Amino acid sequence: MSDIFSENNEGCKIAELDEIAMILTGISDNMFSSPSVSVSSRGTYFLQGESITASENTIKSIDFCCQRGYFSDAFTLTRKYRDDIIQYVFVAQVVENMSRLDDNEFKKLYGTELTAVNLIQAVISEMGILAAGTRKSAADLAVELWVYDVLEDEKYIKERKQYFDTSKYIAQLVKDEDIKQLMEIYLKNIWKETDRTLNNYVHGNGRKYILDNYTLYGNYQERKQKVIETVRNITSIFISILSIALPDKIQSSDYRDDMEFGITPREGCQYWVMPIIVEFMDMHFPKIHPNLLQFLENNNKYGMKMLMKDYVE
Repeated sequence: MSDIFSENNEGCKIAELDEIAMILTGISDNMFSSPSVSVSSRGTYFLQGESITASENTIKSIDFCCQRGYFSDAFTLTRKYRDDIIQYVFVAQVVENMSRLDDNEFKKLYGTELTAVNLIQAVISEMGILAAGTRKSAADLAVELWVYDVLEDEKYIKERKQYFDTSKYIAQLVKDEDIKQLMEIYLKNIWKETDRTLNNYVHGNGRKYILDNYTLYGNYQERKQKVIETVRNITSIFISILSIALPDKIQSSDYRDDMEFGITPREGCQYWVMPIIVEFMDMHFPKIHPNLLQFLENNNKYGMKMLMKDYVE
């Protein structure tokens, strides 16, 4: 077992894929540091970074296939990578946005003065609301089935068909007006192109998509580069949507590090994005759309700094 863990901790052989795996490591760490909490009659579950770590391992599997020239398998795994990380944003956003006590309800129950006692009462009331499920939408309840590992049951086929498919994740995410603009104005073309490529491989839409698993077929470097570009494009889409839906998940660790070491946090560091993500965005996002980064900076709800110039002293 120790050998398996040791091998899993090894990086990718392909540098471009290793960079993406490291980005996922950072995002997963943030999710473990500030998990989303799902509360239902089934109990309390902390939605942390396991799914993103699992997707990091998918990147390593893609790297493994590329080393051997198994490109049909690499692209099929790339489809899995795309579906899994978009699913995670959908699930995490739903869990984060489940109905709790609003400001008016809090004031009505406890007045305007916040005390330790009424804060505890508010938490208990919110937990009761979430556990009862009376305010949960159909999407909320479907996600709850996924979180508690019962969605696969035959009796939940309706929920699976209605909510659990990548196109349906996007349909739910774009109910947020900013994400809708992001997809329609900035990501539409790259999403369509990537989706077509992945479907061709998954469904074998042509002899060449099958033969891409034959090591002597075609140009190795050209095919490897296509995998890298596709994985990179998917990661760009993921980071873009995450920046709007859950921007704190791409936050640098500087603020937390300062607090843990008992020092006054550096001015503005709560708005800093992980350096590896800033560099990735600066390198690749302008190729997707020249205004994509500025849109993300202007429209993420926490004021996170997306532009490289924000970090130049």
